[in-house]
Amino acid sequence: MTSIVDLPSEILEAIIVNLSGSPLSIAALSKTCRRFLSLIYETPDHHLWRTVFLSRYDDPRLSDRLNLHSFDKSLWRNEYTSRAWAAEQLQATDISETDKSLGLRLERFSSALDAISRLCTSANPQSPILTRDGTSDSSSSSHALAHDKTIYHAYRNTSRIVRLADTVETLSLNLQQLKSLTDGGCFHLLLHWLCPPYRQTAEDATQSACKLLAFLGTRHTSASGLEENPFKDPLCKAALKYARRRAYDMDYPVKARKYGPFVRHRRQRFTADWIQLAAIRLLCEEAALEEHSTLFLDLTELGRLRPGAWVPDLRDTHHEVANINESHAMERDWAGVEGVWRRLVVWLGYDNLINFNADMKNDDIIEDAQVYLIVPLRLRIVSYKDEPDGSPLFPTIQCEGEMGGQGWDTSDEEQADVHHVEGSVSMLADGSVRWSLTSYMDYTNEEKQWATEGVQIGGIGSMAGILGTWTGAYHEPDDPIGGWWQWKVG
Repeated sequence: MTSIVDLPSEILEAIIVNLSGSPLSIAALSKTCRRFLSLIYETPDHHLWRTVFLSRYDDPRLSDRLNLHSFDKSLWRNEYTSRAWAAEQLQATDISETDKSLGLRLERFSSALDAISRLCTSANPQSPILTRDGTSDSSSSSHALAHDKTIYHAYRNTSRIVRLADTVETLSLNLQQLKSLTDGGCFHLLLHWLCPPYRQTAEDATQSACKLLAFLGTRHTSASGLEENPFKDPLCKAALKYARRRAYDMDYPVKARKYGPFVRHRRQRFTADWIQLAAIRLLCEEAALEEHSTLFLDLTELGRLRPGAWVPDLRDTHHEVANINESHAMERDWAGVEGVWRRLVVWLGYDNLINFNADMKNDDIIEDAQVYLIVPLRLRIVSYKDEPDGSPLFPTIQCEGEMGGQGWDTSDEEQADVHHVEGSVSMLADGSVRWSLTSYMDYTNEEKQWATEGVQIGGIGSMAGILGTWTGAYHEPDDPIGGWWQWKVG
């Protein structure tokens, strides 16, 4: 009698691929007979698992133009399993706001949350919006706007935000999977991680949860039906309160953290402090929502997390690329630094900041005291630097430019408050992209004023931008502090 195992391998593989929605189903099928066990786990090539993976997720090899790394073919099965398992775990988690075992039960989800974060960072890269050489319109390219005329000219010739041209469903399989999880309310639990007692759980689990929160923000983690004003959600309100406590703690910016949102490990290796960055995101979202609801909605689109929007294609910058086998770095704008940006800055009045730090249990002091400002920033690359422990694929980018100050006047170029800016963009030990910029008292580079440290959210060069902290350039004990979110506009 003919049985299913007598069918050609191609048909059996198609059956297996149709089960790609559940790794448990594939595992169960492998236990039914020797033929399926051999097909699923013992074939010498990676064809089947590659097909299973690509039926649900973006092809990671498409990101080669961003990182120049070849995808390890042996990871098709492992990466599929980790992502699918993570989604199943999140969908099966039913957590109420009063569940006191949340932190303990979610510690085991650290790897699951990391797998979900990779849906963002390894999503199908977006085509460059404008190449550095401005192949579509040289007068409005990032290079021209960064180098020609003045920052006021750059400001007048760019919009407040570049909107997405497509919906998530047409952009990326990864983001389709992510959207199905957000629509199902799977990420509401992330807001717990900024609130005690859950914040006292294992560091790895907390960092993983807050990384996703920094990526997704409140719009995609709040209760269903509150996406346009998530701070009506009681849990969002609670998370915002603790975000303020963390972001406006004057003891946070210390040398051991490079005066920014970083965690130091052994051998002076630093990684992003996603707990701090998640707190900053909530404060900036509150300000964006106050500025205009459309700005908040545009900034928080899932599609903005895709990598590559502002990274010039290597085919358009071949004249800058050195031989990869040589000792010097590949000089390319791998982080999408050069161009024009908008920066949303948040802070407290100094008296409120001092009083709050003197009595951090009194949240009423800063309940409605936050101030914000949106200013232009434009940056130019001046050089590249090899780091002793860094990859030649990601040399440190040295940059300079100008930024609008607190007195920025959008209507009068002669009265525009302009400050010189300089700094660097580099790769951290965990693959996060660090932005370190210092602004000066005026348009000269004579006296430093503010030091800002930030980290890219989403994929490299994404439209999601950079979140960070700021404080005095000389790091005095009583320096004011605050947060910022910047996104590229040209």
